[in-house]
Amino acid sequence: MLLSLRNASLTYPSEVAVTALREVNLDINRGEMIALVGASGSGKSTLLAILGLLKRPSDGEYYFDGRPTRHLSEGELCHLRNRRIGFIFQHHLLLPELTALENVALNQILTGRDSWKNAREKAAKLLSALGLENRLDHHARQLSGGEQQRVAVARALINNPDLILADEPTGNLDSENSRRLLAIFRSLFGKGDYTLIIATHSQQVARICPRLLVIRDGVVSDESQPRLALARASA
Repeated sequence: MLLSLRNASLTYPSEVAVTALREVNLDINRGEMIALVGASGSGKSTLLAILGLLKRPSDGEYYFDGRPTRHLSEGELCHLRNRRIGFIFQHHLLLPELTALENVALNQILTGRDSWKNAREKAAKLLSALGLENRLDHHARQLSGGEQQRVAVARALINNPDLILADEPTGNLDSENSRRLLAIFRSLFGKGDYTLIIATHSQQVARICPRLLVIRDGVVSDESQPRLALARASA
């Protein structure tokens, strides 16, 4: 078991308290490829933030690889994130003044995991595997949206993480680049080397995932009939 949530809730204090997640119980095994679907504001991004150790539950517990995370320091959480979790965002969040190669290699350097030379070699290999061998020295702002998203995938993979969290990864892509990205996900994660969780509004994305989680008003349900669940979630 890689991830476990036990009665995990997240309530934002204010004049009127807002509960973003409600008593979530969830187990995720290594090598799973999971779609997380739900309407805007249902809690998808909040759940990803907790699973990615960017937020803590206000109640309940989150176990990462069997380790309770509630009492970990910010430094310990940062170490886990950098070493074991990769993030893919809808808006890519690349540094525009850096090249594709530098954007991918940078995290290896910042975390002290590799020399600049070795990090560049690893980044070049990943980018080439994603069809970007001719774009290594192009700055991020010179790349198309589909190319930027593939750079973001390479950046998420370079530390060989256990968990990859993707938040609407096809949201800003046209249909052709969406299909290309889905093909990449199939090839990378079909081997079971990574655990992938994709928050998405796209039924095309959700259909390629063997497991479906539906979130409504902060409540998560694990669906055994994905097609029916997709129809209900989009209704």
